[in-house]
Amino acid sequence: MSQLDDPIPPPPVPPRPRRSALGVLLVVTLAAFFLFAAAIGVVVWLVERADRGDVEDGSFLHVHLAGELPSSPQRPSFFEDPADAAPTITEIARAIRHASSDERIEGLYLELDGPQAGWGGMQEIRAAVRAFVDAGKPCVAYSPSVFTNGSYYLATACPTVGMAPAGVLLVNGLSVELLYYKEALARLGVQAEYEHVGDFKSAIEPFERDGPSAPAAAAYEGLLDSLYAQMVDGIAAGRSMTSDEVRASIDDPTLVPRTAVERGLLDVLAWPDAMEVRVHEAAEEGWAARLEDPLTDDDASELTPLKEYVKELRADVSRFGARIAVIHASGSIVSGDGQPSLFGDDGLLTDGAYARWMEEVREDDNVKAVVVRVDSPGGSALASSLMWRDNARTMAAGKPLVVSMGDYAASGGYLMSANADWVVAAPGTLTGSIGVFGGKLDLSGTMDKLGIGRHAFQRGRMADLLSLSSPFDDDERVVFRAYLEEFYGQFLDIVSTGRGLERDAVHEVAQGRVWTGEQALDHELVDALGTLDDAVAKAAELANLEDYQVVDYPKRRTFFELLMEDFEDAAARTVTVDVALPLPEGEALRRELSVLEHASREGGALMLLPGLPTVR
Repeated sequence: MSQLDDPIPPPPVPPRPRRSALGVLLVVTLAAFFLFAAAIGVVVWLVERADRGDVEDGSFLHVHLAGELPSSPQRPSFFEDPADAAPTITEIARAIRHASSDERIEGLYLELDGPQAGWGGMQEIRAAVRAFVDAGKPCVAYSPSVFTNGSYYLATACPTVGMAPAGVLLVNGLSVELLYYKEALARLGVQAEYEHVGDFKSAIEPFERDGPSAPAAAAYEGLLDSLYAQMVDGIAAGRSMTSDEVRASIDDPTLVPRTAVERGLLDVLAWPDAMEVRVHEAAEEGWAARLEDPLTDDDASELTPLKEYVKELRADVSRFGARIAVIHASGSIVSGDGQPSLFGDDGLLTDGAYARWMEEVREDDNVKAVVVRVDSPGGSALASSLMWRDNARTMAAGKPLVVSMGDYAASGGYLMSANADWVVAAPGTLTGSIGVFGGKLDLSGTMDKLGIGRHAFQRGRMADLLSLSSPFDDDERVVFRAYLEEFYGQFLDIVSTGRGLERDAVHEVAQGRVWTGEQALDHELVDALGTLDDAVAKAAELANLEDYQVVDYPKRRTFFELLMEDFEDAAARTVTVDVALPLPEGEALRRELSVLEHASREGGALMLLPGLPTVR
């Protein structure tokens, strides 16, 4: 037999693949994590169903406000229990109003430990405190640390205002401080290439100038005049002083609590522990003197924490009966889906999220009216317009829509509000700013500094119109400005139609100028001054409702719901990394640049409040 006739040996059998130890460990770890997370979710769900809060009969409601007060329902992060979510500004006000008629609550203890909110938010809470006082119940405001302009203004809604002996009274007037980045950007080789329509549309000035333009300066002076008068008059009414006396005290301030008592700005000085256990005696004779007595073992707090009280209010919302939906539209406006995340959110308001909330209330037969709580300085012109259209669709579905304005309802935030059946603003709301700007940042100088060469292949003379690698030439600038002017014209038409005003009359108060709510009422840009409670009452009137419940959107999801949503979306998610800017006010600048970057994807048109000013 030849070699060729030998049988061919069978091919070797490949070895069975073996899972690596690392792979097995990963699978086991993930499975354990999912089981652990699911178990936590079930426990939290059970706790949420059972926990209605603990309200003490005969107690004072303890409203402790510290740090930044959220303007809209916050999505819990991975390690937070949704039941413990901090109450929003409107929930705080709602709780105080509810407590004014709650027989279990005998008084209000308003502890202000450096709360941070805009003037609209402070006025929302202050109006609720005034309603509590008008109900005939005792109210004490107290700070263990520092009173600022805003927190002291809020405190004076109470008849009694106290402070720790070692505290600081920093009531020394209002200021607006804006930072300008032109020189800083120039050192990096960045040139701002922006156009704006409206003499007062100064949102881009911090990137183009070293200081404010004359129209911008005039607008800020007008804002401060209005807000300062509101603060002075509010303090004067609360402390039974004249406005002139309050202004004189502000111009010649004292930081010393003892001197503030002598001037009639404070009533009592007490340490926090004494105040906590004796504040419930505030209506009794000689209470102030007893604050100085030594504490004993018999002293005990008779307070119901706001957190516990809010839990009960949240749990009392029924799935049945007529409802008024309050949609919280908070944050800078951008295009996007805005899906909730297990790890929190980025504080932006997306047209996608807003559309989902509106669709939900349109399809809910129990929702008879809608209140949109706007707290936004604006942002993307396209996204703002889409949100305005969602309002129109909801109204066309037969549901009255009322807008309640918080700290900001400016530019895109005003555009989305303009077609509402009724618009309510706080006296201190920053609103209007009817104008538009847009453009790009030219990074060609930065590329030169870094030694980066550029060569573009293109068809069409303006193919790189929005390229960040070159500035606008004259022809490109003309084309882009025509686009912005068209947007501005649409803005005027929307406001003219929605507010029932002549187009020329709108243009007179537009051009990007920002007004306070008080000034906006004079110019017919809003219908009334008031709070969210006033807006809800108006919505009920328009819908002919007597008995109804108020439900908030976006709804707070439980840990378990967020966990399941994140698992479902895991394949589609991407991870982004935010880079902190090593500049003063770097976080604020990062957010503004983020909004600019979002807008550049859709043509670059923006409706945004100038520089997002903070009045302190």
